[in-house]
Amino acid sequence: MKIRVLSGLVSVALAVLSSAVAAAPIAVVYTIDKKSFKKITADDTLTFSFYDDDQCTNLVSSGGVSAGAAGVSYSTSKLRTVKGGAKPPKGMRIDAVVDVDPVPAVAYVALTSSAAVVPVPAACQLQAAVGGGLLALANMSCGAGEAVVGFDAAGGVVCEPFNTFVRRGPVTNVNEADLGGWSQCYQHTFAGAPADNILTDVMTTCTGAEILLACRPVGDTEFDVVAHAPRADVVFDTTTEATTTHHANGTEWYFSGVASWGFAAGGDAVNKVPCDIVDTNPEKRICIHLQNGSVASFGGWRCGAALNVEDDTWEWVVFERD
Repeated sequence: MKIRVLSGLVSVALAVLSSAVAAAPIAVVYTIDKKSFKKITADDTLTFSFYDDDQCTNLVSSGGVSAGAAGVSYSTSKLRTVKGGAKPPKGMRIDAVVDVDPVPAVAYVALTSSAAVVPVPAACQLQAAVGGGLLALANMSCGAGEAVVGFDAAGGVVCEPFNTFVRRGPVTNVNEADLGGWSQCYQHTFAGAPADNILTDVMTTCTGAEILLACRPVGDTEFDVVAHAPRADVVFDTTTEATTTHHANGTEWYFSGVASWGFAAGGDAVNKVPCDIVDTNPEKRICIHLQNGSVASFGGWRCGAALNVEDDTWEWVVFERD
């Protein structure tokens, strides 16, 4: 599938002019709502914040430029409506060059200013920058039956079959039928028995290169929340320290054989006592009590916003893929 730059739909930074440690100019393209644009004046400062995740939670650099600077230009962009779809808002495209510290080859950007800015279509917009100059649009494609799902560290596209479930960060309300490309390899209720060991029982049964952890009420076809990452990240030892996590694929993972196993949304804090009790974005959290590396005798503890789920009416399920 070819990637085409559609005005107002795909935000692409066209150049990273330097890879030195010092700040360097980066060309940024960002789309906002046309009505919000009317509130921007020449005296406003446009601040572009760069992140390495698509939820714009892990800040890596930022830079500001005057809205009235000579290097900033504005143009209208007309968003198309698919047949039967909702009418999109009118967009205004901003092209700017900002000086920032080095950013990843692929970064996401959020815009703020002293004026009210309502982005279109989302606050966190992709800026696919390729070092050395120009974005290689000719290489922005996948094979037949595949779709672009992201970019690697060198700025190259990452392809997956159309039906493969690939997401960054925890995702809520996911139907099991939508987990294309994943195979269930383990299931356990939130009750204590059986006291399977996570590393020697679960992870030896689930041998895929990537692991997806999900939970739901028993009998439901929809998971309350799911998240996935490479297997080493999913069970990365974060010790018993209450706030320590391991960031991978937009998710804060934690694992301690004598405490708990689970995740939270990227950038969110946890408080493991020994299971996580923080209520920020509660719907994007899972926590399972562990003892001596195994499921705790009392089971539990949280599936999304549902707490104290320590019986066989709730379950956590593990999927795998290579």
